[in-house]
Amino acid sequence: MTSNGLYFIRLDEKLANGLDPKNYPSLTLVWQALASIRVCIHSQFKMPCDIFVDTMGVGYAYPFLKLLFPCKVYAYVHYPIVSMDMVNVVASGT
Repeated sequence: MTSNGLYFIRLDEKLANGLDPKNYPSLTLVWQALASIRVCIHSQFKMPCDIFVDTMGVGYAYPFLKLLFPCKVYAYVHYPIVSMDMVNVVASGT
């Protein structure tokens, strides 16, 4: 789809599903970070762009995008702070 030079591409569903935390019972953040890098690099190979706009907040991929592709990266990323109440919820399995 295009509108004045703006293109939207559909990414491979298998790659996108790799971002789902349900796939990783342990080391979830590490595996999601690696999956996000893979998804972003795949998107650039599928359709290289001048401006990469991230709407999911997968900040781990930005250095790789900047090193491998000549594009600007625009995004809003919220890095949550891990607190003890969050750790307790995960530990209890709820």
